Amino acid sequence: MYRCALVLVSTVAGFATAVTAPATLGIAQQITELPLYSGALYRVTIFATMTTIGIAYVWRYARKIQRNPEFSYVYGDGKDQSFIDRETEDSSEKSSKRQKLAFIVLGLGIIVMLYGLFVWKWYFIELGGWYAFLGIAIGLICGMTPSRIAEVFHDGFKMMLLGVLLIGIARSISIILESGNILDTIVFGISRLVGSLPGELAAVGMLGVQGLFNFLVGSGSGQAMIMMPIMTGISDLLGVTRQTAVLAFQFGDGFTNVLYPTAGPFMATLALAHVGYSKWLKFILPLMGIWIVLCIVFLVTAQLISWGAGLQ
Repeated sequence: MYRCALVLVSTVAGFATAVTAPATLGIAQQITELPLYSGALYRVTIFATMTTIGIAYVWRYARKIQRNPEFSYVYGDGKDQSFIDRETEDSSEKSSKRQKLAFIVLGLGIIVMLYGLFVWKWYFIELGGWYAFLGIAIGLICGMTPSRIAEVFHDGFKMMLLGVLLIGIARSISIILESGNILDTIVFGISRLVGSLPGELAAVGMLGVQGLFNFLVGSGSGQAMIMMPIMTGISDLLGVTRQTAVLAFQFGDGFTNVLYPTAGPFMATLALAHVGYSKWLKFILPLMGIWIVLCIVFLVTAQLISWGAGLQ
């Protein structure tokens, strides 16, 4: 469980509070006619807060099962046993010079990526090329031959085959809704619901709507294309800043990705980790409650201080 939590909690915290995510934040800000990646300082504060809480939550769970394995949600399945037995293993092995150099290159690569996002306005094509370059460069630094690098890529693809199938199944729900013209009716009802809310509560209503809508449309970019034109008009009518509307979209689309069985990558991760869905819910729901409360606080605060009003 703890390994699965390390992957999913860190991923969703970073995705839902992203400062430079092109597929969600970038598209949403383009639709709302805001400067790309604007409002970064407030988002960095949110990112640091949510990520720190996620780290503390997973760390607390790991320490608890280390002291008493019976507290593990997968006790009896053997999934956390490697963590418990780890202290009996020889931990004297240190990183080689090549591995240390690879970490340095990775860190520099992330810095270049951030510079490219903010200054050079990189998007999907540029990011994909940069990720591929980093992967090949780090492989060569670690002493791999080109053939070995290709084999590692191939092995990774094979491991993700089940995940790809689950993503396809989850995506089929959205296709059915779109093809049956059901999605338009749902969107219309949602817009009426949010439009009836007053003042600061409208931002919280947007969060709830986006969170519920994410069950139907798992794609972050697809949800942005569908919902943000509607939310932009509603936010203007109700006096909610567009930056706040984008933030509500990020929260609603991001955090629920570790709750819904229609989220393909999430379900694929559980399948690869051999963690049952019901057991995962027992683990994640308390953390989700904390996150949602903080989301509401951040949204109301953003609206009260009219955050981003000058960027509309």
